[in-house]
Amino acid sequence: MTDFVNVESLNFRSAPVVDDATLNGPLFLGHAVTPTGAVDANGFVPVDTVFGRGMKSGFVAARFLRKAVSDGREALIAAAVEQWLRFDRGQGLEHVSPYFRFVGEMWDAIGIDLDGRDRGVPWSAAAISFVVRQAAAKHALYKKFKFSDGHARYIHDSIVKRDAGDTNTPFWGFRITERKPQLGDLICKNRGDGITFDIAKRTDQFRSHCDVVIAIDSPNNKLLALGGNVSQSFETTEYRLAPGDFLAALTPSGSTVFALLANRNDP
Repeated sequence: MTDFVNVESLNFRSAPVVDDATLNGPLFLGHAVTPTGAVDANGFVPVDTVFGRGMKSGFVAARFLRKAVSDGREALIAAAVEQWLRFDRGQGLEHVSPYFRFVGEMWDAIGIDLDGRDRGVPWSAAAISFVVRQAAAKHALYKKFKFSDGHARYIHDSIVKRDAGDTNTPFWGFRITERKPQLGDLICKNRGDGITFDIAKRTDQFRSHCDVVIAIDSPNNKLLALGGNVSQSFETTEYRLAPGDFLAALTPSGSTVFALLANRNDP
């Protein structure tokens, strides 16, 4: 069975000992590993994984791994992680070469002639549309996504289709009190201007931002999500979890989470 790294960086070691001499290097968020034995008394598990130019055996701390979810969810997670790695794990700035060209690819996919040097135009919705389109190559339901340069279009569409019971859509929109976030869902937050779920249900014309849920850390009441136009890159954002593992409304940055788009690409 394949497991995945559930933190931004995880040490991969040649032996189950914390020592500089055993360190092979890091494995990053979403990296796939195959456990080959039991977890030892110190919490290490032996794994096989792609490392460097081939397969390598080693050890990682088991508590920083997660089990695989459905193929449909994993397809979207992998597409988002691919962009995060492409932007040097959030260090590549939108307006600098070659990263502005990557932003340009996202715009081009929805038919708009812009790139990362057009810094007055937010590209976060183009980024979400891009990763959903990449996932659609493996799971056809994603092709029904409301690809757009504005998050509001697909947020509104997901809410309306959920209310109508329309199953021919990749996401259904929920209030954050109705459903717990899962890997591969989309988190929707306002931009400090009071947008609520009820407003999003009525119209598709409002400012907002969405990220893909990548890692859930229930013991520490938080999760990680990935999105574009975050810190001028494609970067992780930490969200808080409320009691019961529901999303907390208030984010660490002060914006408000108002909707959860539940991924429907499950068997």
